[in-house]
Amino acid sequence: MPGVAFVGQNQAHCYKRNKRLPVRLFRRWPSSGQTTCAKTIGLFFWCYLCSLNGLLLAQCPTDGSAPKFTVSANRSCANFVVTATNSATASTSVFFVFDYKGGANPDGSLPTGVNLASPTSTASFTYTSPGTYTILQGGSVAGDGYVSCRVIEVLPTIPVSFSAQVCSDRRVTLTLNPNDLTSTRYDRYQINWGDGTLDPVKPLTAVTPTDLQHRYANPSVGVTIRIEYTFSNLPGTQCSRFSSQVLNVTTSPSITPVIPNLATVDAGTITLRTQGSPQDKFDVQQRTATGTYQPTGQTAIDGQTITIKIDATQTQCFQLVATDNCGNVTRSAEVCNLVLKAEAGDKRNTVSWLPYSGAGTFRIYRLTRNSNPLPLTGATNKATATYSDTDNIQCNMPYCYAFEASVNAGASTITTAPVCVTGQNQDKPPVLTNLLVDVDDNGQAQVRGILPTGNGTSSQYTLLVSRADKPGGPFTPVGEVTNNTVFRDPSANTSAQSYCYRITYRNACGIESAPSASACTVWLTSKSASGIDWTADSPFAPGTVASYRIEIYDDNGALVDQQSLGGNPHYDPDPNSPYRRYRIIALPGPGGVGFSKSNFFEFQRNPTIFAPSVFTPNGDSENDRFEVKGQFWQTFSLSIFNRWGQALYSTQTEAEGWDGTHDGQPAPGGNYAYRVEVTDRDGQKTVKAGMVLLIR
Repeated sequence: MPGVAFVGQNQAHCYKRNKRLPVRLFRRWPSSGQTTCAKTIGLFFWCYLCSLNGLLLAQCPTDGSAPKFTVSANRSCANFVVTATNSATASTSVFFVFDYKGGANPDGSLPTGVNLASPTSTASFTYTSPGTYTILQGGSVAGDGYVSCRVIEVLPTIPVSFSAQVCSDRRVTLTLNPNDLTSTRYDRYQINWGDGTLDPVKPLTAVTPTDLQHRYANPSVGVTIRIEYTFSNLPGTQCSRFSSQVLNVTTSPSITPVIPNLATVDAGTITLRTQGSPQDKFDVQQRTATGTYQPTGQTAIDGQTITIKIDATQTQCFQLVATDNCGNVTRSAEVCNLVLKAEAGDKRNTVSWLPYSGAGTFRIYRLTRNSNPLPLTGATNKATATYSDTDNIQCNMPYCYAFEASVNAGASTITTAPVCVTGQNQDKPPVLTNLLVDVDDNGQAQVRGILPTGNGTSSQYTLLVSRADKPGGPFTPVGEVTNNTVFRDPSANTSAQSYCYRITYRNACGIESAPSASACTVWLTSKSASGIDWTADSPFAPGTVASYRIEIYDDNGALVDQQSLGGNPHYDPDPNSPYRRYRIIALPGPGGVGFSKSNFFEFQRNPTIFAPSVFTPNGDSENDRFEVKGQFWQTFSLSIFNRWGQALYSTQTEAEGWDGTHDGQPAPGGNYAYRVEVTDRDGQKTVKAGMVLLIR
C-alpha cells in the first residue's frame, strides 16, 4: 500500500509522508506466514481496514480547507435522510462516519454510520433524533490519507403552546410560550384566525404584540385559532407543526370596576375589595392633594382584598384602573374612607365624623352602638356630621360605635373600625327595693333583692350587705356580691337567733345608693312546754307579713302536713301527733314578692308510756298479751316480775309484749310487777313501773 512500510516481524507501522500514524497494524498474510503489505489494487482493501482506526483518531481539519464531499441537505427535522457524495478527484478508499464524535468507541467498535460494506464515494444515513451531528469522510489521494468533515442539524418539531385572551371589543390577544420557542427554534409562523382571516407567514424573530391580535367582526362561538410553525430554507412541509385552540368570542362588554367595600381597620390601615371583569388587572390609585390620581404601587384582580398602610385618621380616596388584555382602560368611581370620633360626657356620648367627600352619588349613613342600630336623624343627608347618644348611658360601661356609608348608588359600602368610649353618669343610684331574707334548707341565711333601675344604675354593680345581730341593733358589713342579687351569710347561726340585713347598691363608677330598709330572718323556737314560737319582725323590706303557714315534717325530713295560721306567731302542736319537726313560712302583704322560710325546729316532747292493768292470755285473740304503747322515744325495754321479785320476762322490742308464760309454761293468774324504761332523741331517760293482773 503506498505510503505504508512494515518494520519488524509480525508488526508494521503505517506512515503518511514520513509522519507516523498513531496506530499499530497487525496483519499476517495467510499463505506465506510472512507479514507483508498488499502490492496490488485487489488487496488494497485490507490496508484500508488496517488504517481505519488510525484515521478515526484524527480531528476534523481546522485550517479552513473545504470539505471533500457534499451532502444532500445540511438542515432538516427528524427522520432526516442525508446522502454524502465524495467530491475529491482521484480519491480512493472513501468512507463516511455519519455521527462522528472523535475516535473509535471505547470498546473498540466503530462509530455510528461507518460505511464498511465497501469503500464508496456515496453513502446515505437517516437521523431520527434532533441534534447537531458531524459527518466525517476518510480516504486517500495519490497514496496520501485525508479526513474531511461537515456539520448538519436535525431540528426538533414539537408544537408551540400558546394562550388566548378575549377582550370586550371582540379582540383576541395571543401569547406564545417562550420556552417552547427556545427549545424548538422555529423561525416562521402563520396564524389562521378561524374566521376566514389567514395572516401571511411572518418571522418569529420580529413578532410584535400587534401581530398576535385580531378583532372579530361578529360574535363567534367555537372559533378555532390555528398557528403553523415552520423553519426557514427547509424543503417541503414535513417539518411544519400546528397548535390550535377553540374560543368563544362574544360581545359581552367589559365590567366597569367597582370598589364594593372599603374599611378602616385601624389608624394606619385601610382595606378595599375589588370587583370587575375576571380577566382584568386593577391598578389601585390614590387621590392626591391636587385632586389627581396616582398609582399606589398595588395591583389586584377581581374579588381580591388588599391592605393599604396609610394615615386613616385623614380622608383618603381611592380608585381602580382596570386594563384588559387588549389594553382597554376603564376607571371605577372613587371611594373615600370615613373618619369617626366619639367623646363621653355625663349621661351623653357625642359621635362625630367628617362628611363623606367622595365625588360619587351619596346614599345613606348608618350608625351602630355595640352592634345595635341607632336612629340617626339626617342619615340621607351627606352633610350630617354628628350624633348625640343619650340612651341610658351607664357609668363605666363600654360603648363602641361603628359607622358606615352607602355610596355610588349603593354599589360601594364604606365602614369604620369601632370607636369606643367609657360611659359617664354621676347620678346617685336609687335605693334597692323588695328585699327578702330567709333561711335555706341547709340553715344558711340568704338575702335577695330586686335591682333598682333608672339613672345611676349600671349592668356592672356590687351589692354591699350589712347585718344587725338583733332587731334594732347596729349594722356592720358582712360581705358583698358582684353582678349577683343573692347573698348567702355562712356566719349566721339561724337556729340560735334572728338576723336583720340591709343592702347598699354600688354602680360601676363606685357611686353608692342609700341603704335599703332592713329585713330580718324568721327565727323559730319554743318559749313554753306547750307550743312553738317565732319572731314577728318582717323578712320583707319594705313590707309586712300578712300571714304564716306552718310545715310539719316526719323524722326522715319528709313534709307530711302544712296549715295556715294567720298572723299569730305561736302554734300549739297536737299532743297526740307523732311529729315534732316544724318550719314557718312567712307570706308578704299586698305588693310583696315571694315568701320567707324560717329555720327548722324540733319541738321537744316528753315520751308517753301507756300500759294496761289487766290482760287475759286465753287464746281468744283479744287482750292475749301485755303490750306497752307510747311515743317520742328512741329506745325501749320491758321487764316482768313475780310477787317475790323474780324476773320472769324481758324484751327491748316494743311490739313483742308478754304472753303470760314462764319457761314455756303458763304463769298462774294474779298480779305481776312490770318496769318500762325509754330514752328520747336527746338521751333523756323515762321509767314507768306498775302492776298488771293476769286472769286465766
